[in-house]
Amino acid sequence: MTKIALIGPEDREELQRLALRLEERDAEPVFVDTRRDARIRIEPGVEEACGVSFEGVTGVYVAALGLPDPRVVDESKVIDVEASRAALAHSQATWAAWRVLLERLARRMPVANPPASYPVHGLKPFEIATYLENGWRAPTTVSTDDPRALLDVDASRAPRGRVRKDLVGGYGYTEVFTPPTEVAVAREVLADSAVMVQERIEGDAVRAFVVGGRVVVAAESLPQTFGEVDSRRGTVRVKRIELPGEIAELSKAVAAHWDMSFAGVDWMRANAGRDWVLLECNSSPFFVELERRTGADIGGAIADMLLRRARRVKK
Repeated sequence: MTKIALIGPEDREELQRLALRLEERDAEPVFVDTRRDARIRIEPGVEEACGVSFEGVTGVYVAALGLPDPRVVDESKVIDVEASRAALAHSQATWAAWRVLLERLARRMPVANPPASYPVHGLKPFEIATYLENGWRAPTTVSTDDPRALLDVDASRAPRGRVRKDLVGGYGYTEVFTPPTEVAVAREVLADSAVMVQERIEGDAVRAFVVGGRVVVAAESLPQTFGEVDSRRGTVRVKRIELPGEIAELSKAVAAHWDMSFAGVDWMRANAGRDWVLLECNSSPFFVELERRTGADIGGAIADMLLRRARRVKK
């Protein structure tokens, strides 16, 4: 029986749904629960993680690696600098071990998605710069840890205002950004970190799910709260849509650029659909709730893709 490893918290809905779709196709899901310590072991004839062996596995789906939090805060939510340095070193070492293991596995079996695709999630300014270099329309962006640079943000290049995002995707919400007028205020905004500020694009948020080089489904997410700039927050109306042919092809091209066999490509549809602005590409997007709302079988498409590629490799 074909075995597919599912890496991430075992109770995550996406992994449970994918396990079901694999079983329907006479394949065996092998859970690698990353809520446990990584305990990665690599030696001749042995590959293990979280106490689970990869022996007999012919494909891998990565939902979340469960890397240790690199920040330590006290009861007052103040960062403990010394403890955070040790935690960061531990997190980096764990990431390095995961990367070696997944790169080894990717040499002989399909991995959704391999480590080569991960910088797109952890380096958002690099991602945006890449889109602009390719000639794809993306928001004008300023990324900095310099408080004076925030004072110099050019409002004239963003007539509808700007929004603030985290440099690492997925951890915080998009917020309206008002450029500070004093260095002291800018320092408070940065809070010993760095920020990414983008032009605000007014329109409808659209996500295209790309699996195995094809768009399985696309849907628009419309916040029901007036003025909301993050479609993940509050009440949202989700509607299945058909992408224009050019945008569908670009969605596939973006996923392929990052070597993602499964991706959620995010767009902002502006000016009554005349303009499409590329926001980001997500390497392991949540999909179960969208399945419920649209009827699309994204989990089935992922299972088919992994099994098709696994059986092709075995031959």
